[in-house]
Formats: sequence, structure tokens, C-alpha cells
Amino acid sequence: MANVVTSPRYSRWRRPLTDEFVVIDTVPEPDVLTDAPSLVRLPRGDLLCACPRLVGGAGHLQATLQRLGPDTLSVYTSADHGDSWKELHRLPFLAGRLFLHHGSAFYLGVGPERSGIWISRSDDGGRGWTEPVELFEGSFYAAASGMAERDDRLYWAFGAVNAEGEFNRKGSRLLAVAGDLSADLTSPAAWRRSPHLEYPGTPAELVRPGRPRDRDHWLEPNVVNTPDGLRVIARLRLDGYATSGMAAVCDLADEGEHLDLRLSQLYPTPGAQNHFHILHDEVTALYWMVSNLPTRTQAPGSLPAQPGFRGSPGNERRFLMLFYGVDALNWFPAGCVAHWPSPAQAFNYTTPLIDGGDLLIVSRTSRNGRDQHDNDLITFHRLPEFRSLALDLSPEA
Repeated sequence: MANVVTSPRYSRWRRPLTDEFVVIDTVPEPDVLTDAPSLVRLPRGDLLCACPRLVGGAGHLQATLQRLGPDTLSVYTSADHGDSWKELHRLPFLAGRLFLHHGSAFYLGVGPERSGIWISRSDDGGRGWTEPVELFEGSFYAAASGMAERDDRLYWAFGAVNAEGEFNRKGSRLLAVAGDLSADLTSPAAWRRSPHLEYPGTPAELVRPGRPRDRDHWLEPNVVNTPDGLRVIARLRLDGYATSGMAAVCDLADEGEHLDLRLSQLYPTPGAQNHFHILHDEVTALYWMVSNLPTRTQAPGSLPAQPGFRGSPGNERRFLMLFYGVDALNWFPAGCVAHWPSPAQAFNYTTPLIDGGDLLIVSRTSRNGRDQHDNDLITFHRLPEFRSLALDLSPEA
């Protein structure tokens, strides 16, 4: 337990839901950061975490390969419920997430240089992995986010470059993939994908006049299975973060041979200006979401000068919040999971996992104040009896 860290407390303010977290690993090099970690509980009881590393930020992938080599994804295990961790293996993925199927662990994500969508499987608890197989060609990105199962199929979604081949720019695109859970998931024949869906642009009435609009885009989509059908809910980065808390909601239809992804609406979603992660709780039928809330978004000088803080006030990531709801659209606050005092610190790019009565969370964490984007820690958080935080939302008969 030597790597347990206690978050700062403030006697005059309400405490976060959990005070302690465990350091899975450190990122000591100043020019290296990680992408979103992901987490699963293996059938035999061990926890498995996977986290990719990058050099110089997500836009410098050639530097990543030259400095770190192709095996940028680290796989970690914990045999004591998250109290301690050790690295098991490395794989050639730049982004993606873990999931379980029939007792095996899979990693689905993006290969070197954001080239293609790839998959690999482990049948021995993460110690050994199959040679990654390319499922689809193209340039993609997928931070760990919500995945869904429906009718014996697995659904996830990716971001893709715009028509000019650029990420995080106007005209960015999304696509959904579906895997046949009755087939061999490491075979391309088990998978289908939707056509690209381009972000159509932001209605002027939703954002402040005069703010930059050339970089408005969507990215990092979640897939959720609702009684009304499959939805893809994506992060929106609008007018330089001056407009926060707005997500894009798409309908995903699977007609057997073809996947159809269509924009339905833009919808207020707390924390959707940054990465957020949605999952479904089968016990309560509630959806749960972790995201970051900023303290302010608009005035250029509204945050004090802070070495290392990157971008506008709306890009603040130091408050990690937990929400719940019945339809994955309307959210009730459960509380603050963890927070830092400095805007140049962060708990962000998180993956939650329901573990019995507890909620486990792994985070890309910035403690040293290098900046709120480029982290120096990968951390593990446990929120005991998380369901007790939810009100009864069911109406009386």
C-alpha cells in the first residue's frame, strides 16, 4: 500500500466521495503522456488495466514510435483488488480499450500511427496476447469510452480524420463498429462498420458570437444501449471551450448487413466538453457517467495565471464528477469523486467499472502541475457502495 495517495482536504468545503487513490504507474518523462486507461475484472478475480503512452502529445506519433517503439500499450495486473499493480505485457496500440468475452480479455483500438482498427486477445489473464489483427484500414482515434452489447453483438465507435486527413478539426468524422459475439472476434469477418458521419457544424445560436469556430468538432464517442435503441453520444469541443456541457447524440441502427449512424440532436451533457465515459448498471437499470466539470468557461482572465494550464478556462479538468440517470441523456449529480486544488492538475480520461457494490475508476492523472493535459500518473480509485448515492428515480404507480 506504499503507493496510496490521499487527495487534499479542505475543512471549510465538502470532501470528495473518496479521499484515497492508488498509483498504478508513473509517467516521469516530461515529454511523455498516456491516453485513457481501461479496466476489466478477469473471471479468476484479478484486475487488468491497459494504458497507451505517447510522446509529445497525440499529434506527434512519429516521435512516439521513434522514442518508445511500436509497443506503446502497457498492460498491468492487480491480484489484491487494486491495492498494488505490476506491468505484465506491452502491445502495439496507440489508443483503445479492454473488454471481456467468454473469459478472454480483448484489446480493441488503433494501431501504430493511427493506422487501422486492430484487435488482440489474451486467454491467460493478460500475460500473453495474440498477434494483433487489422479489422479496418484508415486513420482513427478512440480513447476508452462506453461500449454496448445488444442482440449478441458488440458495438463501439471511433473518431476519424476529416476529408483533409486532419484530426481535431472542422469536418471531423465518426463511425461505429459491430462485432458478432458468436464468432471469432479476432477475425475481420466478425466485424462490420458504418460509413463515416461528418460533424455538420455548430448552430450559431449555441455558442458565443466572435469565438473561433474553425476547430469545432466531435470526438471520443460512447455507445449506449437504451430501450429506445442504440445511441452514440460524442464529446463536442466548441468555440475554444467557451461553450461547455454539450454533446452530440446519434442514433445507431443495425439492419443486419449495414450500420446506419445518424445525428439526432445536440443535447446538454455535464462535462461533455472533455472526455466522458458512460456505462450501464444492470442491477438498477441506471446509467452512470464520469466527466469533468469546469468552474468557469467564458472570461479569458477568469482563472488566475497558472504555470502549466493549457488553453481556455473551459479546459479545466481538476474536478472528476459522477452522474446517474435513466436514459443516458438526463443526468443527476452523485457527487465529486476526486479533485485537485490547481487548474494545472487533472483527473481525466477515465474508465469506470462496476465491481459488485463498488465503482472502480482508472484515470489519466496530472498531479505535479506540469499541465492538466499531459499527465504524470495513472491512478486507480474505488468508490464503495456507489449505488447508495442515487435517488430513487422511478415514478410511483
